Amino acid sequence: MTEYPIVSVCIPTYNYGHFLPDAMKSALNQTFKYIELIIVDNCSSDDTKNIVNSYSILDHRVKYYCNETNVGLVGNLNRCLEHAKGKYIKILCADDILEPTCLEKSVNVMENHTNVELVSVGRLLVTEKLYPIKTINFSKKFKIISGKVAIKKCLIYGNKIGEPTAVLFRKRSIGCKFDPLYTQITDLEMWFRCLELGDLAHIPENLCKIRQHGKQETNIHIKQFNFADEEFMLLKEYFKKDYVSLSFIKKKIAIYNRAYLIWDLHSKYSSKEALSTISKYCNLKIFYVYLGLKNIRNIFVFNVKNILKYIDIV
Repeated sequence: MTEYPIVSVCIPTYNYGHFLPDAMKSALNQTFKYIELIIVDNCSSDDTKNIVNSYSILDHRVKYYCNETNVGLVGNLNRCLEHAKGKYIKILCADDILEPTCLEKSVNVMENHTNVELVSVGRLLVTEKLYPIKTINFSKKFKIISGKVAIKKCLIYGNKIGEPTAVLFRKRSIGCKFDPLYTQITDLEMWFRCLELGDLAHIPENLCKIRQHGKQETNIHIKQFNFADEEFMLLKEYFKKDYVSLSFIKKKIAIYNRAYLIWDLHSKYSSKEALSTISKYCNLKIFYVYLGLKNIRNIFVFNVKNILKYIDIV
């Protein structure tokens, strides 16, 4: 063991004791052993402390911290950064799971490519019981691209980099912390700041599992419409950057892609409120046309996939 941990695996948690054992085991069972496992408890009322203590007794790499008061999701992420001592940081959401070689493969990329500030990996979305839903990747092949190119791609198409669990970044990148102005997309805003300093590397292999369930804070924010304005606020901030230099058409595509995302996520709760939010940032008549074209495309892609599956079966 080196004198200091190479990777700080940080688990911010609040009343997720029933998920914690899976997350902690996945971190402690990594093929890359030079880690510290930091759990920052945001004043949980469940058995989180006892669960963590049962692991810290057996493994000195486990460190437990409990906030005196609940500081919110972004505040707790920043508490994790304050405690982290590693050269690299991995935020592991308490309900997610790392595959055994996730850290080893991510660290190898960082060590061999000093220009890379952030590594993302393929992620498998799963149900609460870990049944597979679908795979998401930034790219189908291993790729290293300019951080600023990656930012432009995400501005147009959304967060293709991934959730915190899918990302490893250098501690030196975080001159500042997660921005509290962003609650739902605070991770993407942080990735952008990291990528202004260097390149993005993507490993297409599924090296983590991201749980999808109704009690996620993400879903709570969606129901409350918290994130819609954040999406457009981030666009507005980065459209001003000299290196972004998107054409008028690409900026409009970015705006209407965000509008569609808001509609897709929010309309199931309140289509009226979704349209009200969208109308603040784009023309509703154009949006209806865009929505129609998007639905036609989705139907076409769905049918093509079913045909291909049928051909494979036959």
